[in-house]
Amino acid sequence: MTKIKRHKTIAFLGILFLLLLGVTAGIGKTVSRGGIYTPHRYSQYYGILQEPEESIDLVVMGDSLGYAAVSPMTLWKENGIASYICAQPGQFIPETCKELTGVLGRQKPKVVILETNLLFSTKSGKWNPNDSLEGEANYRVPLYRGHDFWKVFVLKSEREKTAEEEGRMYKGYTLHCAVAPYEGGDYMKEMPDTVPEDPLNPPDEISRSVKSYMEIIIRKCRSAGTEVLLVSTPSPSNNNLARHNAVSAYAEEAGLQYLDMNLLLDEIGIDWATDSLDNGDHVNVNGSIKVSEYLGGYLAGQYSLPDHRGEKAYESWNEENVRFEEDVQNGRKWMGLGG
Repeated sequence: MTKIKRHKTIAFLGILFLLLLGVTAGIGKTVSRGGIYTPHRYSQYYGILQEPEESIDLVVMGDSLGYAAVSPMTLWKENGIASYICAQPGQFIPETCKELTGVLGRQKPKVVILETNLLFSTKSGKWNPNDSLEGEANYRVPLYRGHDFWKVFVLKSEREKTAEEEGRMYKGYTLHCAVAPYEGGDYMKEMPDTVPEDPLNPPDEISRSVKSYMEIIIRKCRSAGTEVLLVSTPSPSNNNLARHNAVSAYAEEAGLQYLDMNLLLDEIGIDWATDSLDNGDHVNVNGSIKVSEYLGGYLAGQYSLPDHRGEKAYESWNEENVRFEEDVQNGRKWMGLGG
């Protein structure tokens, strides 16, 4: 290839790259508007990017356990904490790293909560180069992250119907109004060893890969003046004593605080006959309110989070809480739990 052709090729690729950045930036603004324009998996992440800068003091990250168990409106009503759920379905730890960078670019939270199921998720357990590549593409290229955004125009009515059925999102949290009891008994007791351990892949152990990503997360947070809190929300399907011990040991090693709510079910008031969404995997709206009331008290005792109730800049939170409580009452009636 001659020098002239090489220069023309480089110039063409450069122009193409700039055009791609422009197109993806435009798409990023479009799909970040919320509602039907937002790809469902990234609704929480796009949502927090639309909040006023430096207005959120608490961010929750992790997988579906995080966004099912913690209710920002409950934290607001009880403690005046301005929080946002940036957890998402099946979030794996490379995504957490990338999305945390985006969040910290706009917000200066006092505390970031990591729901600990993230530490044991399938993609987190073994490093895969595709995980990092996917996380990088999702974070840096809105065209990739919103690759199916065109469907909102072609299938607009279907997307509107889906959004209506999923319900209104409250600072990253959606009410889950169903009851499927957990009846398996005490899941946090010492269990006998019935299966020989595989020394190459021990059960309920936090992998070196996950710890490497955690080092990045902790470093980012500490650089921003943000505390990291590990929280295990109530979930019989995803917690046991072995996992508790693994997280406790890691928390001590990393110098982090750890709250395991699975050991505090009586204090929280969890009743698995009424508070389970899906047989012990997630809590429903009834359980999430109990979890959030307890969490708010814990946070008030451990951290200096400001109470924004009464501040003019947060008036919309009071209005949103009124709508939330109406939805809760309707949901509880539908669940047969009364208003």
